[in-house]
Amino acid sequence: MLHNANLQAIVSHWGAETVRTPEGQRISLRRATREDAMIVFEWQTSPGTRVYARNRQVPSLTEHLDWFSEKVASDDSQIWVGLSDGRPFGIVRLDRRDEEWEVSIVVAPHMRGSGFGKAMLAAIDEISRDKKLFAEVLPGNQASHALFRAAGYRLSPDGRYRRSE
Repeated sequence: MLHNANLQAIVSHWGAETVRTPEGQRISLRRATREDAMIVFEWQTSPGTRVYARNRQVPSLTEHLDWFSEKVASDDSQIWVGLSDGRPFGIVRLDRRDEEWEVSIVVAPHMRGSGFGKAMLAAIDEISRDKKLFAEVLPGNQASHALFRAAGYRLSPDGRYRRSE
């Protein structure tokens, strides 16, 4: 069970994490493959997506494909694809930073504001119980600040949100 009382997690026999949102919608996470590169490129390059990214420069397709292939193959990164009714709607990425893992979330533009980021964060929290997770949220990104606070992450003196133990 998830630690968030409003969400219920079920692990399928395929190892995908399935979460039911408070509205009753089920989403699941599966590990990304190279075949996911183009949909992620669409999301990463859509207007508004990079407003709160550390690197606001929109990558070229070649740059994105190189980056994505490297991340999918790396032991220091995990990319999980969020699915609703079998269709991808976003990603949650973990990148190892020393002894911790940084959480990054991207939701498809047409799905933002529907609770899918919250559901993906709840699922990755459950999948990654053994990892120390943190998020670096840029000033002005009120939606992400609220998301991590609501999920029980606490703002540390270094300006990062860290999952409460």
